[in-house]
Amino acid sequence: MAKIELTEDMKREMQGLLPISYTAVVEFTPEEIKKVDEILWPVFKLRRMTKAESLEIRRLASASGDAISNEEKVLNVVRKCVVGWDNLIDMSTGDEIPYVQENGELSKSLWDMMSITCITAIMNKVSLISGLLNSEKLGLK
Repeated sequence: MAKIELTEDMKREMQGLLPISYTAVVEFTPEEIKKVDEILWPVFKLRRMTKAESLEIRRLASASGDAISNEEKVLNVVRKCVVGWDNLIDMSTGDEIPYVQENGELSKSLWDMMSITCITAIMNKVSLISGLLNSEKLGLK
């Protein structure tokens, strides 16, 4: 079978509907950020959740108990899906923030400095590319 050349529009329309490789990296800039000058647009490099991570998210979304603890666990899974970035600017200094890993994952201290708006946008995108389409039902919105 011949390889199909996919346009960016085709890829965008089919995200979450058709499979995406676990090794694929999707570049993403939150729509909320696109309201400012393009020079400030960060590009986050995201991977899809593994099957185990996806199952963990679904389990946490349906679990009763400590909502704050469950939210932290969900955010930790999403943090692991951020595999890099370009042009993330520190708005207090104008310096680019380097992507730093700890134990093969995005540094928790860098993740913790992100705004909730940015984290939510990343969480929704990771949910989409991982095939968790009903993010509101899963408690991710």
